[in-house]
Amino acid sequence: MLWPALLCGGLGLVVAGALSSTFTPRPWWYAGARQLLFGAAAAGITYLIGSAIGVAVA
Repeated sequence: MLWPALLCGGLGLVVAGALSSTFTPRPWWYAGARQLLFGAAAAGITYLIGSAIGVAVA
């Protein structure tokens, strides 16, 4: 059940980034990829911190 959630979250990040490109001169694909990159980095850092302090997700 984790993979569908990751896919939906990633798709949401790309769509949000692409929509934000309407307010900037950047292309939609660049803004979407940038948003996905920052979202993935935030999720990864959060996971690492949780692992470091011993939080387990069941």
